Amino acid sequence: MQQTITYRPFEINSRLKKPELWIGIIVLTIGLSIVQDYVYSRVQNTGFYLSESLLYNSIWAFLVPLALLQIRLLKRFSFKRNFGKLGIPIVLGGAFTLVHIFIFSTFFVSVSYLAFSPTHHFSHIFNAALSNQFYVLALFYVCIPLIARTVENSNQNKQLPIEIPERINIKIGLKTISLNVESIEFISTEKPYSAINSDGKKYLDNRTLRDFENILNSKFFVRVHRSAIINKSFVKELKSRQNGDYDCILKSGKTVRFSRHYRTNWQNLLQ
Repeated sequence: MQQTITYRPFEINSRLKKPELWIGIIVLTIGLSIVQDYVYSRVQNTGFYLSESLLYNSIWAFLVPLALLQIRLLKRFSFKRNFGKLGIPIVLGGAFTLVHIFIFSTFFVSVSYLAFSPTHHFSHIFNAALSNQFYVLALFYVCIPLIARTVENSNQNKQLPIEIPERINIKIGLKTISLNVESIEFISTEKPYSAINSDGKKYLDNRTLRDFENILNSKFFVRVHRSAIINKSFVKELKSRQNGDYDCILKSGKTVRFSRHYRTNWQNLLQ
């Protein structure tokens, strides 16, 4: 059995796909910016209007969707050919910065037209954002392709195929047996050993669960608890403990506890 690991540039971690994470980041950024405006108004003894501060700082709300759009566009480029020079990231970053400011200014003026009197002019808002936020936004958008190139280059050496055994050897006393990997239901910790459960039998081995994680095919074997690895092929049903943990009933009738701390490993089993 051989598993080939293919690197996909800009593959987004599952945790980063959660909308609540990005909403939280946006809300926090805008909130801190409003607090900064308030403190500045107190120090300089100027007026502070929450509605206008909130509307102006909504510029940061466009950062995440445009950054994700830039990442998607970068997938279509060849790094060696298109990102070998510094000029390309700078041009691309500058273009996204101008697009960002244009979209924000349009949004600002549209809301201003509905909520404020007198309304704000597009050119005034565009020039203000261009003067105050251009360098911060440009630095952010320029860094994305540069970081991406670094990550892509560092991962090129990780594309070699990894040999995953069809059988593993287990030493029992003075003899060694060869165990079919596909027959393993789950592996649990029984200090100072690891207990391999297969075909209704249990075998003790000196290797740790971390060792087995590196040996076994992660497509089938997943860490579900600090003291357990299961073979997804043997999962029959999951029962919630009402606290984020689950009890997994295997086809053999045995029960393995799933910890919420490893939920990202077994989340797909709930779907």
